[in-house]
Amino acid sequence: MPVTAQPAAATVLDVRLAPPIDSPLFAPALGSHVGALVKDGVSQARLHLNPEVMGPIAVQIRIEGTQAHVELVAEQPLTRQALEQAMPMLASALRESGLTLAGGGVFDQSRGSGQSPDQPRGGRPAPPEQQHHDGSAGAAPPPPPRTRRGLVDLYA
Repeated sequence: MPVTAQPAAATVLDVRLAPPIDSPLFAPALGSHVGALVKDGVSQARLHLNPEVMGPIAVQIRIEGTQAHVELVAEQPLTRQALEQAMPMLASALRESGLTLAGGGVFDQSRGSGQSPDQPRGGRPAPPEQQHHDGSAGAAPPPPPRTRRGLVDLYA
């Protein structure tokens, strides 16, 4: 019986970010580290945060020509919020490398293979700078209309 080669599992690179997520240095450090991962051709990484209880963050990178699709998956809501705020810095770091942040976003869990790469399953929609030119990436449906019930809240 002939022996067939099994594809090697993708190696997940572990990276530690020193600045705390509430520090003004967090966004530049995130952009710099993810930008370096992209330059080095890394497709999967795990970012360990300061403080450790806020992470880790799973990073998945896919490059198509000059477009980068970067997914950041974090369980902690505060971590996702910090990542969302850091996305413009990440886009800037990628632009310096000649790439455009064209998709991905911040999510609270990995997405299944049956989904479009730019539609979050359980996470946050892609920020506007990550949307395709047709605006389809991460477009969220409008919130349901609010009905007023004529009640008054009193504060003592």
